[in-house]
Amino acid sequence: MCDPWHYLPVLGKKLGAPFVTWDLPRLIQVVRDRILKQSKGDRAFVALLMLAGEAGLDALTVACELTLEGGIVS
Repeated sequence: MCDPWHYLPVLGKKLGAPFVTWDLPRLIQVVRDRILKQSKGDRAFVALLMLAGEAGLDALTVACELTLEGGIVS
């Protein structure tokens, strides 16, 4: 089975959108969908995923929840 987290550093250098199909927590998916509609959203989302690699997926989920509650996703 392919581990998409293994390829995250490569995504930071050569973007595409393979992370669109990743099985992520719902709140992260909502933020992902909103960010990808923005200019350079793929880069921004890869940056978020890289932070999750450092801080953990739970921390990213909480951050996404707070962002959505605040109403500004950028």
